[in-house]
Amino acid sequence: SLEQNSEALFDYKTHGKKHGLFAGTEVLQSVADEASNANRGSTLALAVVVAIGARTTKGRLIRMVLYPALVKFKYTEQLPVVYAFMTLWATICFIATMTFQGQGWVNGFFVGISFLTQSMNPMMAVSFTLGQSAAALRLKEKNISCLNIGRIPIAGKISTMVFDKTGTITHGGMDLAGVRPVDEGRFEAEVSAKDLHNLEPKNVFLKALASCHTVSTMRDGSFVGNQVEIVTVKALQWRLSAPGQARVIASPDGQTQLEVLRQLEFDHHRMTSGALVRCKETQRVLAFFKGAYDKISQIADPSSVPADYKDLCESYASQCYYVLAMSWKELQVDDAQLGDITRDSLEQGLKICGLLFFRNEMKADSREVIKELKEGGVSCVICTGDNTTTGVSIGRQCGIVSDKARVLVGELAEPDTFKPSKLHWRDADDKEAEVPHWQFDNAELALSQSAFRWLVREKPEELSEMLPSIKVFGRMKPDDKIKVINLWQDYGDGVVTGMVGDGGNDCGALRTAHAGLALSEAEASMVSPFSSSKGLSEQGFISLAAVVDLIKDG
Repeated sequence: SLEQNSEALFDYKTHGKKHGLFAGTEVLQSVADEASNANRGSTLALAVVVAIGARTTKGRLIRMVLYPALVKFKYTEQLPVVYAFMTLWATICFIATMTFQGQGWVNGFFVGISFLTQSMNPMMAVSFTLGQSAAALRLKEKNISCLNIGRIPIAGKISTMVFDKTGTITHGGMDLAGVRPVDEGRFEAEVSAKDLHNLEPKNVFLKALASCHTVSTMRDGSFVGNQVEIVTVKALQWRLSAPGQARVIASPDGQTQLEVLRQLEFDHHRMTSGALVRCKETQRVLAFFKGAYDKISQIADPSSVPADYKDLCESYASQCYYVLAMSWKELQVDDAQLGDITRDSLEQGLKICGLLFFRNEMKADSREVIKELKEGGVSCVICTGDNTTTGVSIGRQCGIVSDKARVLVGELAEPDTFKPSKLHWRDADDKEAEVPHWQFDNAELALSQSAFRWLVREKPEELSEMLPSIKVFGRMKPDDKIKVINLWQDYGDGVVTGMVGDGGNDCGALRTAHAGLALSEAEASMVSPFSSSKGLSEQGFISLAAVVDLIKDG
């Protein structure tokens, strides 16, 4: 639910995904807020109906099936001209037959009608629809659902396929590999996930790990929340409070207890999440923040950032680890003021206290599928929310980035200024090498979000020129992914662009692409004309091979 001190009105578009229930949702647990007694003694939570019929998510799904979005191609745009020529030809043949046949007007009339039906066959549209329906049935046999059969022949013309990373090329879940504590601006020894219990309970980093999350427990003891946070809580073995009670987190021995006073949900624009916590034994109030390592280093006190911070983080990222950073500071405020402190002020003066790195394994068939697509002439691109270094590493593993290619990473030379002077290029493998420009033979490019946005705003012509060489887009937000799809759609003539994702933060790109494929367990996904659960029951994960099947049947 929304924060108790929040004065924001419920908005379906803004809060619906996080705070809304949907038709068909299985309610695992319902607990009333005992503190406010808003439910008048009831032990269950209350729900308010805000939409019915066509305004619900299922209603929009039905409307999408009935009224699919139109995609214009030269073929469809030029059909009226084709029909005009055919009509003119049929008319000329009809008049010539009536005038010169010489076997009477009755015979000439029927011969002329035959010319008309041959030129403009009324069954042509029906035959097209029957062919597309048959293709949809074949796709259904391969566990690929189709909500818009008109997109099937378009899928067969795909020349560029854009891939999300997490949940698409790699598995959706992550395993905690280990942590790297920071003390007084210096990295300590790496601690593996199985040895987290050896950390001192009074360690600030350990307290941050235990409290800076939104995981909650069910009555049966199972955890609910973000997958990355769940694996962290399980590795720590700290105990969470029972459902419906004040949020208190206790160490395994019970001697250290943390009372969560305020939770700060993950903000996509800030790329951070946080929590305000009181240590019961010392009564200290601490603020913890977790987020992308590059973002945390920007908002943290420079004196708390280790000298080798960036190099170490990029080293983990180049090994395909998902890296997060933790930060903290102590607050000298009363409890009554905690709800009034803005998030901007809370994120000032933070100190870095450690790193977490998670292992995100690639799907077993990803490399084989990418190889088959490239052999078929389909250009493959990664567009991920992770950092560029991780994207390049995964790209090399799956084959999107060539093994022998020189990879150049484009970043802003002055990322803190509103209008930087130029783009800075660096070699992904040789950090000491000077890279004056991107126009090298056998070079493939990777762009950060800030560099991509700057090129879109300042140098769109140069971006269009380098587009075929860009294989990785990193730190991309949902709107940025849509822009990438639009760039490919506007590039040259006949560039049919596809998008493959898990239907999460890439739903806009899936809808924008000529043929979007959502790898989803659901039978159908409203965010994409195509959805697949191929391989889920046999292999335990949704196979990327559905992409090849879709293009072949198209």
